[in-house]
Amino acid sequence: MLGEICLSVYTIIRVLSKRGKALFLFSKTITLILEDCNMNYTTQMDAARKGIITKEMEIVSQKEQVDVNELRELIANGQVVIPANKNHKSLSAEGVGKNLRTKINVNLGISRDCKDIEKELEKVRVAIDMKAEAIMDLSNYGKTREFREKVVEMSPAMIGSVPMYDAVGYLEKN
Repeated sequence: MLGEICLSVYTIIRVLSKRGKALFLFSKTITLILEDCNMNYTTQMDAARKGIITKEMEIVSQKEQVDVNELRELIANGQVVIPANKNHKSLSAEGVGKNLRTKINVNLGISRDCKDIEKELEKVRVAIDMKAEAIMDLSNYGKTREFREKVVEMSPAMIGSVPMYDAVGYLEKN
């Protein structure tokens, strides 16, 4: 359905752009929406630099009570980030950086001392219940990838990890 909406918008742009300069700004705005539909960007910064306002930017703008165009400018200049991996389907977008509020972060993970994945997943559930905006997976032992996939699947929070820890975990896995 999204593709159909984008096609209709493209048709409107073609018709309006033939009618003169007065509609240029309107057609430019529609073009940005069309680009967003087609995902012609790789990151939030890439979108911001192209003048595209993403749905994640809209969400963060509302949460932070910041003008969306000001937020886009901060992202384009590298002063704000919105960690939004396209594979994180349950993500509730958050912004980190200049003029934004401080976020709650929870560190957890499986290790040689704490191998119980269910116990660590319970910590994730508690973090979600406590409205943590970020979870840092510091797993360094065992089935780190499997654990992280479960965390990403169940959590609306931003998820971070340390790739070097994952490499160590791979070498020491059960």
